[in-house]
Amino acid sequence: MTSRPAAVQLGPTELRRFRAKHKLRQEDLAQLLGISRLAIARWETSTRSVPPYMNLTLEGLTAHLPAPRRARALTQVSAPHEDGGAQSEDGKRDHEPPADDGED
Repeated sequence: MTSRPAAVQLGPTELRRFRAKHKLRQEDLAQLLGISRLAIARWETSTRSVPPYMNLTLEGLTAHLPAPRRARALTQVSAPHEDGGAQSEDGKRDHEPPADDGED
């Protein structure tokens, strides 16, 4: 019979290092995990223990993350602009409103 490797319990420091390595804010990681930012903050300040097997969850998440520096930029690009148009990476709106020709 083969034994399975024991899950490594992550601590607050390892969780912060993971976020830093992948350029994620607490809000970003919380959204990816489907939890609140407050939960991440509590784990990182040792107010609550990081759940067992979180290392496996983060390992799986890593496979789906874009390049570290692009993670935040991609979420900003896909978010709608205040007037309903999405912004491109250079900060310009995808769809400019039609020019006013002065005829009413």
